[in-house]
Amino acid sequence: MTTTQLDPVTRTMAYFAGEWHTTPRTFEIFHPGNGQSIGAVADCTADDARRAIDAAETALRDWRRTTGYERGQVLRRWHDLMLEHKEELARLMTLEMGKPITETRGEVHYAASFIEWCAEEASRIGGERIAMRLGNKRGFPVRSRWASCTR
Repeated sequence: MTTTQLDPVTRTMAYFAGEWHTTPRTFEIFHPGNGQSIGAVADCTADDARRAIDAAETALRDWRRTTGYERGQVLRRWHDLMLEHKEELARLMTLEMGKPITETRGEVHYAASFIEWCAEEASRIGGERIAMRLGNKRGFPVRSRWASCTR
């Protein structure tokens, strides 16, 4: 897709629980540089938010059972899709924030690079957690690759 095509950049339905849902209302989004409408988006209700949270909780249970290798494959696919749809993402960001398209293209590549790194690291997930005094804190040991060489 090129930036000269005028496909909609917004969605009037909300996506959660693996499906698109209609909402009772939408609200308009405006370009910050010229004030023109760029489309409308779903205006979700509190019930929609609850259903989305419940679906996310269910998805997290499934994700926890996913191996590091499988997680890496999911992240790699996300990375590839971002680059495949770079122009659409950059166009949306430009319209939303008023930034130059060349800058937002770079931001898509930059964001995708973090996902790529995580995808590559996912198969090496092992880790160990250390109990902490505070319930909202987690401790993780850091071991140097060469630690055994110095003893």
